[in-house]
Amino acid sequence: MADNILSFAEEVGKDIARLQGRIYEGSGSPVDKVAAPVGSIYTDSSATTGAIRWIKTSGTGTTGWRVEYGDTGLRDVSNLVPAGAGWGISADRSGVILQRVGPVVFLTVAEMLNNSGASGYVNLAVLPLGFRPLMNQYGNTWRGVRTYLRQSGQLDFSGPSASYDYWSFSWTTGDIWPTSLPGTPV
Repeated sequence: MADNILSFAEEVGKDIARLQGRIYEGSGSPVDKVAAPVGSIYTDSSATTGAIRWIKTSGTGTTGWRVEYGDTGLRDVSNLVPAGAGWGISADRSGVILQRVGPVVFLTVAEMLNNSGASGYVNLAVLPLGFRPLMNQYGNTWRGVRTYLRQSGQLDFSGPSASYDYWSFSWTTGDIWPTSLPGTPV
């Protein structure tokens, strides 16, 4: 029995020794700060920009870190809509809401009025780095609203004018985690 306990303790000690130098903790992103081997884990104890757990996926230096768990929370990014672009806003419920959970981005546009009078696609906003799609995305909603989101982050909208519209969709991003969060928390 004593030999089994000693053997178990030796194995646990070896496991701990293997983990040393592979588990890190700090405040903020490890990118360009923490040099580690592939497979290392970093915990942001401050949950800066919503990223909590990072994993080293490539390289030996301070780059190659990807977020393993992160959630930006709901962000009101209505400020990304260009002023004077023909978009009317309902005073009580409108806005553009963005959220990233891991590699998935969610977008909701609520109570935006296309009063530009333009036919075809009209630019609504350009999404910041950290939220852009892996490839161009096209979508249709129940009222005939069409969306076109480019890899560059440009979000265009086409559909009925003179009526308020509500729509949402999601996509996968390959962008690195954002270094700062756009808009304001909801």
